[in-house]
Parts: sequence; C-alpha cells; structure tokens
Amino acid sequence: MVAFGDMILFVLAAGFFGLAPTWYLLKLSIEKAPRALLAALFLIACLDVELAVSAQPGERGPPG
Repeated sequence: MVAFGDMILFVLAAGFFGLAPTWYLLKLSIEKAPRALLAALFLIACLDVELAVSAQPGERGPPG
C-alpha cells in the first residue's frame, strides 16, 4: 500500500514539474511558427469533424 502512495506521489510530482518546460516550449513554438501551429490546429479540427460525421446514426461518436 505504501508503494501505491509513492507511485501516485511520483505521478503527481512529475506532472506538476513537467508543466513548466511544456509551457515554455508551447510559448516558444507559438512565437516561432504561428502558421504551422494554425495549420496543425486546423488539421485536427477537420479530422474531428470527419470522425463525427462518419459515425452512424444512433451510435456514439469516438471517445473524447
């Protein structure tokens, strides 16, 4: 039971300390390549619409 608590603590600490470099890299990518980021977001949005349209009536869409 102690090992489970240690594992949860590790996951939470790693997630918390991983936020700073992730935020920095996202900020850097937005400053350096705003067009590429916009194109990636547009592609993701189009794929999501395609997945939603391809679902059969009465079925639930993809998870997420």
